[in-house]
Amino acid sequence: MRNNIFLLFIAIVLVSCNSDPSSKWAGKWNYSSYSAKDIRVLYAYFNIKKSGEIDEYLMPLIGVDYLMVNDGKATNLSGLEYVSGNFTADDKYISINGEKIYEIIEYKRSTVKLKPLKLQFNLDKNPENDITLTFERDKLYKIDSLDYTAPKYNKWRKLAVDKEDSQVIINRLAQQVEYARVYFEKESKLRNQVKTIGVELPFQFYGNGIALEKYNPTQKWINYYYDFDDQQIAYDYLAQAFKETVRKDFKSKDILDYDRQVLKSIEDYLKSVKVATTE
Repeated sequence: MRNNIFLLFIAIVLVSCNSDPSSKWAGKWNYSSYSAKDIRVLYAYFNIKKSGEIDEYLMPLIGVDYLMVNDGKATNLSGLEYVSGNFTADDKYISINGEKIYEIIEYKRSTVKLKPLKLQFNLDKNPENDITLTFERDKLYKIDSLDYTAPKYNKWRKLAVDKEDSQVIINRLAQQVEYARVYFEKESKLRNQVKTIGVELPFQFYGNGIALEKYNPTQKWINYYYDFDDQQIAYDYLAQAFKETVRKDFKSKDILDYDRQVLKSIEDYLKSVKVATTE
């Protein structure tokens, strides 16, 4: 009996030695809420007078914020900032590519509270100005070919730092639509519903179809392009792709299936466009 206990003890030690300390983070964590020790500081920072206006200013910084961890790699999306790389975590901090991204305030199996270290109003040394983000583990999300957090679906998030020719603009636009399509497919399969806040394109989704919004330079998706002229090129091609798509007669079982087909059609059209370059 004592030998069995001894062997069991050795087995437990071996498992604990071989386990990755970051493995408890594996999966997808969705942003759910925020809290601040002194909410007045945030109000003053954003010049807010009514409590209900805080999200209007804070959410563009947070964006559709999630942390995805898989096999020692991580993806962090916050607003227009997309970081993907090596993931490490200890009892105090989460780091991506060796840079501390979050301070761990509280960890539970299904809920975690983190302090983002890169939000502007966290740069001072007064802890009363700190903000804490709460993430919830997505119990349904599994890694597969429709992993929309993967870098291959997010290359378009690299902001343009100079003028781009039309083909580069179209390629970026096609990648944006591809992301939207994969996002739609994955979420609709998981939950049979889609929160369209994750689709960074000028579309309005309704119970019976999709509409293309008018061009607006303040739209989030358009800010990845360098200037007004490049933005206008992107919007014009998107409008043309949308116009070609609405002429088609899709056979769909429900509105989510219809939306997926529309996004796939727009994606295919944009990927087929080849612009001749002149030297």
